[in-house]
Amino acid sequence: MKSYELRESFLSFFVDKGHYKLEGASLIPSDLTVMFTLAGMVPLKPYFTGERKPISRRLVSCQRCLRTNDIESVGKSPFHHTFFEMLGNFSIGDYFKAESIPWAWEFLTNVVGLSPDRLIVTVHPDDAESKDIWKKVGLTNEQIQYSNDNFWMMGEVGPCGPDSEIYFDWDPGKPLPMKDGMFDTDDRRFVELWNIVFTQFDAKPGGKREPLPSKNIDTGAGLERICAASQGVKSSMETDLFATTMQAIVKLSPNSTEQNRRNLIADHLRACVFLISDGVFPANDGRGYVLKRLIRRAALSGRRLGIEDAFLAEIAPTIIENYSSSYPFLVERKEAVLKILNNEEAQFRSTLAVGLQLLSDELTAIKSKKTGKITGKVAFKLYDTYGFPLDLTKEIALEENIDVDNEGFQQELEAQRLRGRMAFTGQKEFELATALIAFRDETGWCKFTGYDQLETEAKVLGILTKQGSVTTATEGQVFQFSTDSTPFYPEKGGQIGDIGMAVNDSCQIEIIDTSSPVEGLILHKARIIKGALKVGATIKLSVDMVRRNSITKAHTATHLLHSGLRNILGDHIAQAGSWVGDEELRFDFTHVGEVSNDDLFQVERWVNEQIVNNTSLKTVEAKIEEAKKMGAIALFGEKYGDIVRVVTISDASMELCGGCHVLSTGQIGFFKITSESSIGANLRRIEAKVASKAVAHVQELEEKINDIQALLTCGPKQIKGKVEQILENLSDCQKKNKALVASMAKSVAEVASHNAKRVSTTNVIITKIDGFDMEGVRMVADFALEPFDHGLAAVLSKLGDSCYLGVISKGIPQSTIHCGKLVTRVGNLLGFKGGGRPDLGQAGGIDCNKSSQVLVTLESEINSILGK
Repeated sequence: MKSYELRESFLSFFVDKGHYKLEGASLIPSDLTVMFTLAGMVPLKPYFTGERKPISRRLVSCQRCLRTNDIESVGKSPFHHTFFEMLGNFSIGDYFKAESIPWAWEFLTNVVGLSPDRLIVTVHPDDAESKDIWKKVGLTNEQIQYSNDNFWMMGEVGPCGPDSEIYFDWDPGKPLPMKDGMFDTDDRRFVELWNIVFTQFDAKPGGKREPLPSKNIDTGAGLERICAASQGVKSSMETDLFATTMQAIVKLSPNSTEQNRRNLIADHLRACVFLISDGVFPANDGRGYVLKRLIRRAALSGRRLGIEDAFLAEIAPTIIENYSSSYPFLVERKEAVLKILNNEEAQFRSTLAVGLQLLSDELTAIKSKKTGKITGKVAFKLYDTYGFPLDLTKEIALEENIDVDNEGFQQELEAQRLRGRMAFTGQKEFELATALIAFRDETGWCKFTGYDQLETEAKVLGILTKQGSVTTATEGQVFQFSTDSTPFYPEKGGQIGDIGMAVNDSCQIEIIDTSSPVEGLILHKARIIKGALKVGATIKLSVDMVRRNSITKAHTATHLLHSGLRNILGDHIAQAGSWVGDEELRFDFTHVGEVSNDDLFQVERWVNEQIVNNTSLKTVEAKIEEAKKMGAIALFGEKYGDIVRVVTISDASMELCGGCHVLSTGQIGFFKITSESSIGANLRRIEAKVASKAVAHVQELEEKINDIQALLTCGPKQIKGKVEQILENLSDCQKKNKALVASMAKSVAEVASHNAKRVSTTNVIITKIDGFDMEGVRMVADFALEPFDHGLAAVLSKLGDSCYLGVISKGIPQSTIHCGKLVTRVGNLLGFKGGGRPDLGQAGGIDCNKSSQVLVTLESEINSILGK
């Protein structure tokens, strides 16, 4: 069965069994505890924890995933991948073992067509129920094996349960391999296709397990592995998923027989294409660092195959084309993918040369000592900074009969992994979210009513302080409270939270912010001005109308800006963050290269044209897959439910958005971009203002222009010409000044040359002068050395309250004297900073009271070095 057919058959099979089909989530999860989407379960975690209510208790998905924990096995192992697709059917308190086990068997044997005789299943030794169900399905005792590994736990405490795995046998008929009295699941004769987790217990501290009130099913089935079994090949690299990509790699490396390297390139490049398409860009930390490593490992493997030129962007289209029917967004983002691959591979090729030189220098140093090995630190630096896999470092070192400190390397690698885990554990956030979910479930959910009303009466459900949940808040206290409904918009999707007032007969409250830390819970951060607030009280909530209206103008303008950027710069533009405030906004987006002023002006004009058109906005609610089919764009950072809100501005914009907007674009008034800049690799930021703040910004610019006109005594049209004339005159003055300084330097240098001293065989000039800056000091030193074939000049100049030092050598080997290091040493002795390269050392801002000490110390150091 072809891979595309397998995806669709799996989804259709479970839809027919009453499952709701979920769209695959991004590789960038909203879950703070993981760096990437590691499994099909990750996007569904809020459903299983109770944070969100699922649209159905039966769900099915094909989820793209990324893992790098076994990256060193990729290419060598037939089924290890960084990127892979996980098929999954899930039950949230609905069906359990009696349904999930027969369905798995039915799909693999009847739909995929795998021979029942080639399938082996494992169950936990204590899970007699699962074994009985497998027998009823028709499996023999030999086909049902025990394994102690068949038990899944989220952590030491929490939901857990036994699981059952289905294996494909590549060599049926022979006795099963056993290990310690149980089926050996690590034997490469078998490949695991399917795992059903029966989440039925709650693990308590101390090891006790209690039954969960509702039992869940979490299935993980490997698309690549099932493809291989159904297509009769013993490696997923031989399936149709990689066919065209492998052909392209072989074409570029026809003389190589290193299939493992070809496998690695195909795997890593596939992962890179999906990562970039999901908004990850090369960086020196976090997700971007993982992407950078994958690109570099693939590029390096290509070089080892004999591919001399950059090639990743040449092969990537085969992946995009192969997956385009299932993931059409790959085609939309193709341009960005190819540009980023090209740029990063080009940068790596220059870095690679440096890494190879570092390794060569290290090997030379070890050989000169005739003992030692490449340390773990050096091996890890090559791996971490220059992208050298450990086996490559070992391979090159072995050619010189030199070992690598493998244990030291592993220690460095584990330290980095620990840093990565610490950066992405999000444990505090997870614990806080869990506590807030409990608070919400105890007090009740809140309904947002603020799209069409800014004032309402509501019942107070709960009060939170730093000490936890309380029943009363008193005058002067700052706290948070929840209600059964509210017109206050909580900060999310980039839009800041509302502020306003809340009053009843007992109190007057200032609301200073609004947030929604978990779904269904809206918290009003407040300060009691007068009286006291109690849980259960009815209170009148009033949003600051003027501020809310200003925010809606900026929010709608953000949508228009997003569309304007895509219209002018291309569809590869994707939002990477936003902040929507009171008549001002910030918009972060992905883009390769700079944005020209002309493009910015075009975007700005386009947005203002939409404002002048005064187009009405339309909002509708739809299922998320229907909204995406309509062409709606999802915004970065939003957590979308199964039912979403689509905001449409005629033909100009259509986005999924839960935020607040104007009724028609004309209410925005005016839009002005105030800045555009880079905020990271392939990330740009635009800041803009709307309405009265945009007008004020333009007036400030006009005021500055008026001031410039007054200084230049000209009209606005003459400013450019006047400034150009001034700059030209300044350039002429600078040239004349430089010529004068050079003439003076030459005159001073002649005197210094006459006073040169011989130290061993070297002419040494040490002199103090006045009135020269650093550039002048270098001129004096250069001129002073002209009469000599080799020599050293140290020149100290007093200018104002500071002194400048320059040391220049001519015709002296670096091994004899290093001018930069000489200046650094003298500076360390006398309390100033300096340095430089072998033939030029310099320092500025030296205390002139130390000038005599500087010259004496320099002379002593030079005599010590050259007099040896």
